Amino acid sequence: MPVFWSTHAAYHTNARAVRHMLDLRLSPKAEHEIRRLARLFLFESMKVTPTLYEDIYDKYFGNK
Repeated sequence: MPVFWSTHAAYHTNARAVRHMLDLRLSPKAEHEIRRLARLFLFESMKVTPTLYEDIYDKYFGNK
């Protein structure tokens, strides 16, 4: 597909898998690029279902 084409993509997953992925990828031991992507994913997820991810948010971005 050429670069200038756009398409819509959607996927389904469960909250437990997302929480596990975020906990692994937000760790200071993870590479900088994947931490940045996980942070963006967490912020977008918090807009939809904040109660599912507030403990992870507090763990990595809470009062320091």
